Amino acid sequence: MDASMPWPASVLAIADAVELDAAAPIAIGRVGNTIHRVRLRDGGWGVLKRGGGALGGDEARADVLAEAERLAWLDGRAGAPRLLWTGNVGEHAASLATHLSGLPAHERQENPTHAITIAARALRAVHELPVRACPFGEHRDAGDVVIHGDYALPNVIIGDEAVGIVDWSLMRVGDRNEDIDDAERSIGRNFGERWVPRFREAYEGNG
Repeated sequence: MDASMPWPASVLAIADAVELDAAAPIAIGRVGNTIHRVRLRDGGWGVLKRGGGALGGDEARADVLAEAERLAWLDGRAGAPRLLWTGNVGEHAASLATHLSGLPAHERQENPTHAITIAARALRAVHELPVRACPFGEHRDAGDVVIHGDYALPNVIIGDEAVGIVDWSLMRVGDRNEDIDDAERSIGRNFGERWVPRFREAYEGNG
């Protein structure tokens, strides 16, 4: 990362400047924002996202801010990381959230049944969030639910004791079938089409 970034005092209370400056990106987001894993002062790990300026421009800045707003509302529900801090660092918007330990569901190739079942149940928990309280999106239909908006297996983190979901910037009120369709396409790409019915069964509570 850039050396000697102008980190605000509010984030320095959570993570040391040396750790923040030294954090190398572990991924590039879909709109050009960078994603870093950072050691926190309490000994745990956090995930720092930055976007804007040279890092994806306005679209990446908006994506970082949108996810931060949604994580604040979720407050750890439905497997979401907890937002620790959000603000500006130089020309970039940034957020720091808790790190979810585990492997993305698409990497659980040794047991597709388990991975797909877990992913289906996790999505059902998203869709059971209180839709009337959700401030993102518009209620257009009585059957609307809270949707993730980018529900693919790489965004489902399966740990030894818990399941988490990342990349919430597109979360909103909408049609559950948008998430289900995204999940089924991801399952087809990563495990094969024959596993799609298993996802439907588990989502509907039949497995």
